[in-house]
Amino acid sequence: MKKPLVTTMMTLLLSLSFVFAAQATPTVVLNGKMLSFDVQPVNESGITLVPLRAIFQALGASVQWDGATQTVTATKWQTEIKLTIGQNIAYKNGTPVTLQVPGKVIKGSTMVPLRFVSESLGASVNWKDGTIEIAEAIKPLMVTNENFFDPKASTGEIRVFATVENPNENYIPYRIQYCFSAYDSSGKLVATSGKGLPGSLVSTLYLIPPHQKITLSGTIYPGNEKVSKVKLNIPSFEWKKISSNIPVLSVKNVKLISDDSSSKIIGEVTNQSTETVNAWVLATFVDSKGTPVDGDKTAIDNIGPGQTLPFEMILFGKTGSAKIEVVAYPTRLNRIQ
Repeated sequence: MKKPLVTTMMTLLLSLSFVFAAQATPTVVLNGKMLSFDVQPVNESGITLVPLRAIFQALGASVQWDGATQTVTATKWQTEIKLTIGQNIAYKNGTPVTLQVPGKVIKGSTMVPLRFVSESLGASVNWKDGTIEIAEAIKPLMVTNENFFDPKASTGEIRVFATVENPNENYIPYRIQYCFSAYDSSGKLVATSGKGLPGSLVSTLYLIPPHQKITLSGTIYPGNEKVSKVKLNIPSFEWKKISSNIPVLSVKNVKLISDDSSSKIIGEVTNQSTETVNAWVLATFVDSKGTPVDGDKTAIDNIGPGQTLPFEMILFGKTGSAKIEVVAYPTRLNRIQ
């Protein structure tokens, strides 16, 4: 018995729709933002190939191309990838990796395997409803050098600080909520930092460069209690996406003016970007081993493009032979999403 013509045509159309769906150009999304390419991604034996330079740059890697050997070298901090067009072997930090599909030239554009490139640079790749989702893993902040400095002031004020490091390969803007706790030699909590209420959280947005550190500081008033150690508490933090370039801030003309009871730090911050930004200026005194022994911060608002503004901060107490380190970080961008 022959099938009706309508049924046959419907079956054929349904089959063709599955073929077209399988061959449809996938959408590529990086950290929630859709990427655009001059040459559309291509599916080769189930492996998606994308334009070389576009994907490496989207993932924050620098790219070098050797036309004579048809080899691309991409670097991103501690990771180096070498991939030669037409070869099934690529290299990550010198270790060979077998590719299911080699890179190739399509429509005059050099195409490379999307999953290999993304995962080699620390991102995860998932396929969902015709969309390839690339997500860069965000590691939590690393806290080191929790310390305090007691200037022996009559108010009983103690300066507390800690070093916070961005362990990621990317320039991550962290919104940090934090406070400090102080303990005596028996481990008893004797004081907490915060304004107004004991232990109230301070929330600040820091744009921390990859593998770089910043110093968070605070003040505690332990009264007659003896402080033996301090701890930085970060109950929560969040990171946000940036849709513009990171402003570059430079510090210059830093001077330290000290007397028997205080140290004044003065200097200037220059905004080298093309947009107005706010900044934190962080000053840290470190000993010969690089351990912070005192520090403070001050805010500068509305630094215009190319503008230079002065800053000043005062630390009470002697710093001895400690070395001073001063850095400036942008704290707000108009185009943070």
